[in-house]
Amino acid sequence: MSDTVKVFRNMLSLMSERFVVPLVNLLLVVAIARYLGAEGLGRYALIVGFVSFFDVFLDLGINTLIIREVARDKSVMDAYASRAVTLKLAVSPLILVSIFVFLKFFSYPPEVVRSFYIFSAAFILFAFSETFNALYKACERMNMVALMVFLRQSVLVAAVIIAVKSGYGIIGIAYAYLAVGAAYLGLNYILFNMKVDRVRVGVDRRFYVDLFNSSLPFITLGFIFLLFYRIDVVLISLVAGDAEAGFFSATSKITSSLLLLSAAFLEAVFPIISRYGQGSPEKMREAVRKSFHMLSAVSFPVAVGLIATGGGILRMLYGGDFTRASSMFYVLAACLPLAYLSSALHYVVMARNMQRRAFFGILLMLVAFSAAVFWAVKAGGGLGAAYATLAFTAAIFVFLGYLVFGDLDDYSACIEVARPLIASLLMGGALYYMGGASVAVKVAAGVAVYVAAMLLLKGFNSQDLAHLRDLWGHYAGKDASR
Repeated sequence: MSDTVKVFRNMLSLMSERFVVPLVNLLLVVAIARYLGAEGLGRYALIVGFVSFFDVFLDLGINTLIIREVARDKSVMDAYASRAVTLKLAVSPLILVSIFVFLKFFSYPPEVVRSFYIFSAAFILFAFSETFNALYKACERMNMVALMVFLRQSVLVAAVIIAVKSGYGIIGIAYAYLAVGAAYLGLNYILFNMKVDRVRVGVDRRFYVDLFNSSLPFITLGFIFLLFYRIDVVLISLVAGDAEAGFFSATSKITSSLLLLSAAFLEAVFPIISRYGQGSPEKMREAVRKSFHMLSAVSFPVAVGLIATGGGILRMLYGGDFTRASSMFYVLAACLPLAYLSSALHYVVMARNMQRRAFFGILLMLVAFSAAVFWAVKAGGGLGAAYATLAFTAAIFVFLGYLVFGDLDDYSACIEVARPLIASLLMGGALYYMGGASVAVKVAAGVAVYVAAMLLLKGFNSQDLAHLRDLWGHYAGKDASR
């Protein structure tokens, strides 16, 4: 099977999860917003964002390291799996103690404090499960990842909806997370031992020292990007109140869900570009060009479509009160193309072992971003945070592009952006002249205009069609053999 077919096969498995899971997660946010209001949604977003900061230290960057190293050499899977589980067992109590100490500096109501602790325990259980998902990805068993995550999120959303409809509030949501986290971990452990290999607990001091040295850049970059995606909600809640944080969270949930489309593609590509990163520069250049081509073809029309229909989408999902967040939504939607392309560059940085070179530059930008967000929230609330997010996303794209394109000595991938951008602007103009048409009509018209514009501009090349034919032939042949 060719690498192209393998990427598309794995991508489709992840896309089936990535298309459905964001919709399921959006139902969760919609339910919380409609039953608990903007203030309740803001409090939920604050707790999840706060706990996520500590969660990255439980991951320790080992999941990304597992995908990269096991994809290169399957014989190391047992060592990485057993030591990863042992390490997380050791770190988990430290995480809970750290959260306990940190909460002493805030005066939250007892119910909220209890929710923090329950959510923390649930996130620890989810972190153990992510180790199994990383092993599935390294073995290119993306269908297992898609199945498990879909089951988890579907059950979680159902449990949360029951909790909020029954009047249990934020504490009920916390217990729903904890119950689902425990069940999900148990199911992952059983299935992995049945389908792939048996996971054992083992201690190897030398291994942990080497692991820490190897994964430190992943820890740092993971924390930086997590801080980027979470700090705004936390600061908005602390400075402007839970209601403003709820409005911002409602808009950012839609755009962040769409980021998972790029994640599905890049997670499918990562095991292959990890092999290219060890000495195939020409293949790596081609992979970057194809990634930019595909991600641009998706992200630009999505961003323009969201901007053209944003008010109607917010009204349809959350109700009329949330249309006051339309301006935040437009700015966050504009971040999507830059975020998609930056994610591709981020994966190339990891595949080429350039994390240490990226660390200090991103760290400096993060410090500047944190200060900018704090100032922007004080000056303009959620809208100010949205503008700060757009500026930081652009800065990350420029910095990672400088590293990757300079290392590969090839800037041709940037040309792949032009045609999707032009076609999307033409689509945006058509949607603007449609005025107050319904969201459904605008979406249908936008798709038709964009596809027509891309065909006229020759934005879809023969390679795209050939890849789809190869993929169809692979699945058709498999079905016929059955």
